[in-house]
Amino acid sequence: MKKISIILFLGFFGVCILCGWYVYVNKKEQIKLQDENKQFISDSFDATQLTELSRDINESFSDKTVSIVFAGDMNFDRHIRHVGSKKGYDFILKDVGNLMKSGDCFVANLEGPLTNHDSVSIDSEIGSANNYKFTFNPLVAEILRNYNTCMVNIGNNHIHNFGDEGVKSTKAYLKNAKVSYFGDTGLEENDRTYIKKIKETKIAFANYNAFSSDAIKHINEDIDNLKENSDFVVVYTHWGVEFSSISRSNERDIAHQLIDRGADVIIGSHPHVVQESEKYNGKMIYYSLGNFIFDQYFQPETQEGLLVRVTFDKKNDIISFQENTIYMKNTGQTVIIKN
Repeated sequence: MKKISIILFLGFFGVCILCGWYVYVNKKEQIKLQDENKQFISDSFDATQLTELSRDINESFSDKTVSIVFAGDMNFDRHIRHVGSKKGYDFILKDVGNLMKSGDCFVANLEGPLTNHDSVSIDSEIGSANNYKFTFNPLVAEILRNYNTCMVNIGNNHIHNFGDEGVKSTKAYLKNAKVSYFGDTGLEENDRTYIKKIKETKIAFANYNAFSSDAIKHINEDIDNLKENSDFVVVYTHWGVEFSSISRSNERDIAHQLIDRGADVIIGSHPHVVQESEKYNGKMIYYSLGNFIFDQYFQPETQEGLLVRVTFDKKNDIISFQENTIYMKNTGQTVIIKN
């Protein structure tokens, strides 16, 4: 019995020795392979090459999509003009500036003309005619360009506040600042729409301006022309009832007709409050993004607005959306309150 125990012990001891030797040899081989791999990487790529390779991959991926940040109404007169002259327009935009610059382009509604006229709405009586007659300092065009604004809609009910000459001067100041524009202003000019090529994607912009004569006729013609020459068609609307949080059935009918005709996205403005959004036939409709830059501080609904980052994926024919809520403080600043 004693001999059997000794034999079993020696056998167990021998097995342990063999297992230990196997683990040692295997581990040594793994370390050798790791060293060889490290040496291969070191010999093949230096740190600079690895960084460039990573950047090339990221750039290749980003080239496949285009992101545009959309906002609602911008009014740079009245209290906003006063703040801009005292503290500078950077003060108004600095908090939301990174969000404006987060896409390839920023687009919003310019709710009035750029002219060299003095403001008549500053310090005017609330409710008076002058209180709703807007003009913006021409410097606003440069400020917007500095904050990644590549495009503005000028088809709205305030663009003619200083007549046809105000419309023409607006276009001139925007061109000088390298900010493109689109919109149905009612003038017999051939620039209601704009096709912007960003990277390898052509995005067309058109405007339905409910305050312009022949608005339906114009937008139908524009969509027909644009959809054949672009990858995506965005319709920026100016419509609806001011301060109403729900769109009317008339706007919904028009929106559906525009989608059926070929629009890929509809972005709404004018009500000065955020309205509902809707997915129709696979396309998104934002009936109103509310205010973006404005001095309407009399209720929370007019102080809140929505920014929507729209990403266009041409290769996969996909459009995605990211929403951000912003808030207009009575200091004149627009700030982000929710991401």
